[in-house]
Parts: sequence; C-alpha cells; structure tokens
Amino acid sequence: MLVIHRYVHRLSVLLGVLMLVACGGSPPPPPPTSVPTVASEPTAGATAPMEPDSPTSMVMPDSPTSMAMPDSPTSAAVEPMPMELGQRTGLLVNLATDDTWSANMALNLAMKARDQGLEPVIVFLNVHGVYLADSERMPAQEGNSDINIHQRIEAFIAAGGRVIACPSCSGEAGLTQANYIEGVVVGEPGGVIPILSDPSMAVISYPARHTP
Repeated sequence: MLVIHRYVHRLSVLLGVLMLVACGGSPPPPPPTSVPTVASEPTAGATAPMEPDSPTSMVMPDSPTSMAMPDSPTSAAVEPMPMELGQRTGLLVNLATDDTWSANMALNLAMKARDQGLEPVIVFLNVHGVYLADSERMPAQEGNSDINIHQRIEAFIAAGGRVIACPSCSGEAGLTQANYIEGVVVGEPGGVIPILSDPSMAVISYPARHTP
C-alpha cells in the first residue's frame, strides 16, 4: 500500500505540472545553487589581513631584539676609577713614636718628598711622637746624623713642609701650643680625617716600637 501511495502522489504532481504548462504557466524555478566565491587578488599597496596563528604576527617576548638589556655598558653607571699611586701628589707621614731612629727616618723621607715636589707633605705627630717637638725636651741625635731631631723638624718646615701635633695626644702628654718648637701646630680635633680621606694623598706610618 505504501508503494502504491507513493506512485499516486508522484502521478498527481506530474499531472499538475502538465496542466500548468498547458495553461501557459511556467514551471517553478529550480532551487538556487551555491556558486563558490573566488577571493579577489590583492591590489598594490593593500595589506593582507594577518592570520591569528600566522608566525609573522606572533609576538616574541623573548626575542633578543626586544629584550631590555639592563646590564648594557651604555646604560650602566660608570664608577670613578681609584687614583693610582703615581697620580698622588701629597704625602702624610704618621709618626707615632718618639724613637729617634724611627723619627730620623720619617723626617728624612718627608724632606725628600718635598725636594721631589710633592705638595702637601705633612708630618703628623701622633701618640708618643708629640714628645719629639717638645721645646723643653733635650733634642736627641740619632747615630751618625749631624743634626738633632729639633733641627730636622725646623729644616723640614723651612722647606715648605707642615708638622701637626695631635690635639688629643698633646693633652695626654701635658703639652700645649706654647710647649712646641716654632712651626709645629696643634691640630684641630678630627682635622686629620679630611687629609686621610683625600685620594690625592699617600700615607705612610711609623708606629710605636714595642719592646719585648
């Protein structure tokens, strides 16, 4: 029965089409067919859209050309180079003993530095060294030297050198400015610190001699 019903339905449709044609009608238009669209060629100067996954449009955060270089030598702060020994123009001789041998060597070195043009050259009398410039103390003469310690100090000052007595040590020794030979100056408290921190100054020390 199903097959007969299908044939009857098709026959009725065919008769309907024949009646439309006989009456001057036109059969219904065929259903539209989809025509594939062809992408137009890009014109000159036009920029083609980039695909999302195109490798040329990907952002490369680790690319060496886009990475910041914090340690680049052009952007890093340049620290000043320390002054070499040959560039130092001054000398501080720290004399912390009243031993005449050490004092003789220290003052001799300071005099040679002045002769070679170093400026300033300072002898800093420290600890027991303040006794060397005490005008009331018998000036000692070391070894075969032809002049005594007071004369060496005076000659050094006459050559443009400076002799500074530590103020704290002077007080410990009971000495004031009036007790020192001419030319020796009692320094200000802490006054030697700027000299020690000056990069143009070289420093040499003659410490106190320790007896066994």
